[in-house]
Amino acid sequence: MPHISKNKLRDSILSRLDKEFNSVIKQASPKIRAAIMSEILTPTEKIMFAKRLLLILMLRKKVPDFTITRLLQMSPSTVARFSLKAESGKFPKTGAWLESNQGQNRLFKIIENLLLLPFEARKKSLSRLISDIENL
Repeated sequence: MPHISKNKLRDSILSRLDKEFNSVIKQASPKIRAAIMSEILTPTEKIMFAKRLLLILMLRKKVPDFTITRLLQMSPSTVARFSLKAESGKFPKTGAWLESNQGQNRLFKIIENLLLLPFEARKKSLSRLISDIENL
């Protein structure tokens, strides 16, 4: 998990940061938005972001928490926390976007193929499974 500073920001500053972040997301073109995210996110943050997107997609597809934990190599507590949030309707726009765009994205195709594998994940790491699928 990325490091979070112990120095807490005031709520007014957090609110302003949130507005500025949303402004970048809304106003930048897709190409510029991708460049900005590529520049400012660390490799760890990119992986965490991608895993969270895949986690939400897998929860919407009713993949069992245990399977998600094993495939994405996430802690059971993280998967359970996201599962509870998803059940209470916390990711409606993210989930809907993921489902509507998964056919256009190579990563989603790989994950979809992963979900079709019959519990082979118990014996292989996620990286090896992805490698096996890419070689099909």
